[in-house]
Amino acid sequence: MANLEPRAKGGSGIGFDPDNGVLVIGVGESYKLDLAYGDAVDLYLEEPNDGAVKLDPPGPAKGDETHRPFAVTGKKPGSATLHGVLSRDLPPWPKGSRFIQPLSIRVVNGTAGNRQAFGGHSIHEDFRKELVAMNWRDAVLRVAFDQMYSKNGTGTSAAARPAYDEIDENWCGAFVVWCYDVLAKAKGSDSPFGRKFSDSCALRSGIKALAYAIQYPEKFTIYNYTGADRYGGAKTTVAFKPVTPGAIQRGDVCLTRDEHGVFRHVCMVYEPPKDANGSFSVMNGNAGDASGAKSAKAGPIALSYPANASESWVIRSTKWEVKNRKGEVEQKSNPADSVGDTAYHYLFLHINDW
Repeated sequence: MANLEPRAKGGSGIGFDPDNGVLVIGVGESYKLDLAYGDAVDLYLEEPNDGAVKLDPPGPAKGDETHRPFAVTGKKPGSATLHGVLSRDLPPWPKGSRFIQPLSIRVVNGTAGNRQAFGGHSIHEDFRKELVAMNWRDAVLRVAFDQMYSKNGTGTSAAARPAYDEIDENWCGAFVVWCYDVLAKAKGSDSPFGRKFSDSCALRSGIKALAYAIQYPEKFTIYNYTGADRYGGAKTTVAFKPVTPGAIQRGDVCLTRDEHGVFRHVCMVYEPPKDANGSFSVMNGNAGDASGAKSAKAGPIALSYPANASESWVIRSTKWEVKNRKGEVEQKSNPADSVGDTAYHYLFLHINDW
């Protein structure tokens, strides 16, 4: 079959999600693609929203050319599906056979940055229907993927931050809360983390995320941690629970710590570990915080691949502190929450149900 590819020149890949067969463009925005190995393919649009997308079809292949350039332009909010059919018999396929994977083209407001969920948490109607039809754990990661393929996911962390956070701080936890908030809006329900993106954000930092989970034991199960609430407020001491097969699932929250036991990053589990020593992957907002992990792509929103769920550090110092940009101490190392002299690199907050 023929393939659709962003043009090497003039097509940056922003908004194009080949895994889900979706292209997100803004009103007035043109997007250039190549029809690869489709010299006998005719393209056409199926449009439930008349006039949402304009197609500038590819010309005929010349000589031994393998790529035929074409473009689509967003004319008004809505959607269309791009199809390709054979213009002649190509045994064993007869003329008229569909010969590309259909591409769903979704047109959003021109200032949305190629996102289907954007300012004010508005959601493209086709995207909302897609999310509602999915298992919620898959759906919240689908929200994150939509952001990863947008301008926010391919630009700089500083440029992306205002979309997900209201204050000038690291926004990794706020991104997780934002994705759950979008899905809650699509489902017509309340998010397990509430909808707060200021200092009161439930996942503002690792220690605050841990405190939130301790406060609501009916909502969350904590793995790879023992000790008290580091943030303050909850008077509960957490008993250690190791990761067991099936305990961690997609969409759960992962907290990372350094060799001093200091919490450094908040992210979402993408592919969970199969057991205590299993490798896993996470979806990151403010991905620059995900130090020491192998990233699948460059950009502030990205997948990364930590080593294994039971990786741990020997606590090197009991006198270590982290300050925020105002110079205020946010965290101090504390041997009381280690297992012996060990702190697990990855803590997990399993969401019991939603």
